[in-house]
Amino acid sequence: ATSAADMEQRLDCGLVKGHAYAVTDVRRVRLGHGLLAFFRSDKLTMIRMRNPWGQREWTGPWSDSSEEWKKVSTSEREKMGVTVEDDGEFWMTFDDFIANFTDLILCRLINTSYLSLHKTWEEAVMQGTWRRHDDPLLNRAGGCSNNKQTFLQNPQFVFDVKKTEDEVLICLQQKDRRASLKDGRGENLPIGFDIHRVELNRKYRMHAPQQKVGGSIYINSRSVFLRTDLPEGRYVVITTTFEPGLEGEFLLRIFTDVPSDCR
Repeated sequence: ATSAADMEQRLDCGLVKGHAYAVTDVRRVRLGHGLLAFFRSDKLTMIRMRNPWGQREWTGPWSDSSEEWKKVSTSEREKMGVTVEDDGEFWMTFDDFIANFTDLILCRLINTSYLSLHKTWEEAVMQGTWRRHDDPLLNRAGGCSNNKQTFLQNPQFVFDVKKTEDEVLICLQQKDRRASLKDGRGENLPIGFDIHRVELNRKYRMHAPQQKVGGSIYINSRSVFLRTDLPEGRYVVITTTFEPGLEGEFLLRIFTDVPSDCR
């Protein structure tokens, strides 16, 4: 979608413009029937997708009731779990996928359970708001580091790395703004964050630039993510929008091997 007016418009192919779909399976599908299919070396790469609405599916090639499925044996279709229902789930070829979708976000499942046999993470969760104010002491919408006069007015969060070196995962997520589409405020803000190393005895906000040790990209996505290795010390995460003066709510999550005492 190129504008708020384009969002959630249904296309002729059945897909909804500006909508997010989940990839639920990827298969290399053997075409043909019987022994002929078994000995064929060529396979078709296909992707199964799901509309979270539970309806409104792809109606192009390889949609639920399309003629293309006659090229696939019954046993192969059963292995794939092909159903002819308006349940929001559908198959399409990889070529159609790259022709109709512009962005792909990989989701990393982070284990925080103390009862797991696998690696677990300590999670710190902080909520915040970007709010503009004429008073610099109260302004919390300073924009990215390009805006040197206002950058340090953004929300700041202090956390500690207590091991000699620790793998740190940081995720910044903005509140879903699609409910504000009718007010012309439904598009995601370009967001990101910087990480600065500070003095071990620092308890409060930075008022002068410190040593920058990392940061995310800036993108108008629901969330931005960074994985980095940091040495032992105290750090400040500064969460920002790209341009100053933009307002919104956000959630910051920091994952470390041992508690980070984020505040």
